[in-house]
Amino acid sequence: MATCTDQSCISEDLKQPLAYSYNYLTFASNLTIPSTGYLDLFKMKGPVLSVTRVQFDFKLTSVRIGAYGTTPATKDYFNLRRTAYNEAMISLVKPIQGPQDIELELELKLYNGGLYGGSTKAIIFVYVSQYSF
Repeated sequence: MATCTDQSCISEDLKQPLAYSYNYLTFASNLTIPSTGYLDLFKMKGPVLSVTRVQFDFKLTSVRIGAYGTTPATKDYFNLRRTAYNEAMISLVKPIQGPQDIELELELKLYNGGLYGGSTKAIIFVYVSQYSF
């Protein structure tokens, strides 16, 4: 743990998320993407306070394919976009061939008056069926 004399020093313990949520999504192989170019999957929302600034970080943590010849999904299959000053949406932008299990991570970091205030993390498990129906 770090010793701090001002707000510029944040210990590693304080950087750990204050809360975790675990979310599960299942869909068919090669799901059709709408004409908009994306299919919304998951939204994360921060506080509504105008003095609070939020930063979103998105990662693809792991991919496990279930059959030989299945093309594994990459981060390029997903898109993170801001839908408001305090919220972001993860969308699917390319059809995913199944079967495969994908783990995504979305972290929301809070800043109040320019000072770090904490974070929360959503772990999103996406299960893609081998079937297209």
